Amino acid sequence: MFPYIDNIHGKWHFNEIRAIFSRRYLLQDKALEIFVSNRNYKTYK
Repeated sequence: MFPYIDNIHGKWHFNEIRAIFSRRYLLQDKALEIFVSNRNYKTYK
């Protein structure tokens, strides 16, 4: 398994991720909200 999540907005180790939630965007379930251990979060649409 890959130890990191890479994308254009950041890079986190899997151990830092605390929660991932599906969110609605433009009336469709196609966004993710990711919470990491330093109490920050990112929303991807």
